Amino acid sequence: MSKNILIRDLTEDQNKRLLQLQEKFGVKTNSQALLLLLQYCVITDDEITDLMELYEQFGMTAFEGWKILEKVPGAEGQADRLRNLTERSINIIKKLKYLMGLRKK
Repeated sequence: MSKNILIRDLTEDQNKRLLQLQEKFGVKTNSQALLLLLQYCVITDDEITDLMELYEQFGMTAFEGWKILEKVPGAEGQADRLRNLTERSINIIKKLKYLMGLRKK
């Protein structure tokens, strides 16, 4: 048997926002809308670790391509794009590591 959670004492703005979420997710109750919102907005430590590994692999591949293309005459544009992707990957990894550091242990 499933039970709904009653959400009380909402401000008018909070109530409007929950109604928007209900419409967006196509659900009938506030609790269903909030649960779906949590499902799509909360990132677990494992997911952050997986993202960090993905960006690390991506950055290393982009770096290798960048170094190869630097030596190819006329490929400066492609080399610059790969350098940019490498730098962006490094920045994302730094942000994810910072986020992991903020989590309670």
